[in-house]
Amino acid sequence: MPLFRFHIYNDIETIDHEGKQFPDLSAARRHAIRGARDLMCAGVRKGEINLGDWIEVEDENSSMTVIRFGDALNVLTRRAQASPLSR
Repeated sequence: MPLFRFHIYNDIETIDHEGKQFPDLSAARRHAIRGARDLMCAGVRKGEINLGDWIEVEDENSSMTVIRFGDALNVLTRRAQASPLSR
């Protein structure tokens, strides 16, 4: 299986020297998206998220795919409906 490295660029730069094996780039991208979401959850607990942070997915040929945190989720702005219990 191919080896992929996941370099994280948020408030600190974290270079992945070990990597992880995945069957293909699509599986590696899904892993990076889950990682971005996990990191954003930590940011939400601190009261902030930077949608401009990113993870670079590097394959064995040094090709890079960028996963921006803002692309790893859908931001909704509609108002929640009032709870029936609050009436």
